[in-house]
Amino acid sequence: MSEHHEHDWQEISRHRTSTGVVTYLGCACGRWQLSLVEASLGESSHIYVRSQI
Repeated sequence: MSEHHEHDWQEISRHRTSTGVVTYLGCACGRWQLSLVEASLGESSHIYVRSQI
């Protein structure tokens, strides 16, 4: 059974795209997260994708 913990997200990279700013975050446990802040909205709107490697 997997152990539950609070993820310690560290920014791996950040890229400006035509859609907005994409940020890749990783945790020491092997999980990663993708955040997109859309430029067209004029405010922070986050879309997250999480995965286990």
